[in-house]
Amino acid sequence: MIEKLIEKLIELFSVKGHKNTAIKAGIFLLVIFDLIDYLILQLRLRRDQYCARR
Repeated sequence: MIEKLIEKLIELFSVKGHKNTAIKAGIFLLVIFDLIDYLILQLRLRRDQYCARR
């Protein structure tokens, strides 16, 4: 799913050929992956707290 999204983004930005848009796309992807990492971390913390209570 994510890989297809990345491929689509790369296609989109390589067609235009602007360096700025490619850089923006890179930053955009980094931000998305940071968010995903953050969410996974939060879920793990919640799960650990939940397990600790029981």
